[in-house]
Amino acid sequence: MPQVDILLASYNGEKYIQTQIASIVTQSFQDWNLIIHDDGSSDKTLDIIRKWQQIDNRIKLVEDGIVFHNSPANFMHLLRFAEGDFIMFCDQDDLWLDNKIELMFNAIAQKDNTKPQVVYANAYIWNNNSISSDTIPFWKPKQVKDTLFLNGGIHGCISLFNRKVLELMKQQKGQQAMHDHILLLIALCFGEVTYMNESLVLFRRHNTAVTNGTEVKKTAVGNLTNKENLPVIDRKHYDAVALLYQNNKDLLTTKQKELINAYLSMPNKTLLKRYAMILKHGFTLGGSLLQLLVKMTVRKLIN
Repeated sequence: MPQVDILLASYNGEKYIQTQIASIVTQSFQDWNLIIHDDGSSDKTLDIIRKWQQIDNRIKLVEDGIVFHNSPANFMHLLRFAEGDFIMFCDQDDLWLDNKIELMFNAIAQKDNTKPQVVYANAYIWNNNSISSDTIPFWKPKQVKDTLFLNGGIHGCISLFNRKVLELMKQQKGQQAMHDHILLLIALCFGEVTYMNESLVLFRRHNTAVTNGTEVKKTAVGNLTNKENLPVIDRKHYDAVALLYQNNKDLLTTKQKELINAYLSMPNKTLLKRYAMILKHGFTLGGSLLQLLVKMTVRKLIN
């Protein structure tokens, strides 16, 4: 059995998916399966995937007739087909540097994999013809209290997690805001998250990207002030945190329940009360108390 299962959710990716698959096939670490589930592509994506299947038998296309037209749902669906010891998410339009799997596998192999483990790295921002020296992720949360107001997770395309995390993710019911959002929450609640200071992916940004909703800003100030209609709490991610609570009541500690309930009660509180709750529970925005307070002041709370 391959040690690493790579889960790729495809949809109308004919322009980029061939480059991504090639970057996986040429990895220095070769003990992997690439498992692909297509979400109803109407272009030549499936033709390209089938061509690569003829080239490399480690590439598996799941053809079950199920269509979501929803990237997070497609990724969550793919989890049921993972059988390896370690799992990676893969976006169809990025490009992996040739030592990505090897370095991430070596990092997680040193961890205590009897408990949930996630390792994640950096990625260069790739705007089609240019590669920026800027990298993602901007935030590097270490605890749940640093994470809830981020409206996102660590990017799935630069993450590697073990079967303990996989089993917890497969138990989650309901529609998730994003697959990598629930990945981060589960890892922080029940296991360990490790950051690798390595840039291992060219993270392509373009107008047709399926997951193009991510804010990628060079500075914290830009992240706080852009898009005036953007709220402090995104409704989809708020609902996903509520779902996390409902799905895992029996596993969360008393302190974790108190923290999540405080977050969920924010829409019913006055601004001054929100400030007090932030200070009481130690909430931050990816580690910054000041930036959370500023964001709470200049933006509406929830959409």
